[in-house]
Amino acid sequence: MIQRGKRKLRRIAEKLVDAALDGQSWAIQQVADRIDGKPAQESTANIKEKRAASDWTRQELMALLEKHRKQDDAKPTAP
Repeated sequence: MIQRGKRKLRRIAEKLVDAALDGQSWAIQQVADRIDGKPAQESTANIKEKRAASDWTRQELMALLEKHRKQDDAKPTAP
């Protein structure tokens, strides 16, 4: 059973490589992501209230992170 699954995965991988070699941009991107890894997503946070990290409670830190996550989710993404 496992061998059959491996054969199917190999066939899928071969089709992906064939599509990349045919110039399909989506397939090229998939192959590049597997070889080089996806680029790290950049994230920035500006904190107006400067305190040492050890001065924040876990609840305050989680609230701050959630606030910034919601702001990032609301930003439009590039096409």
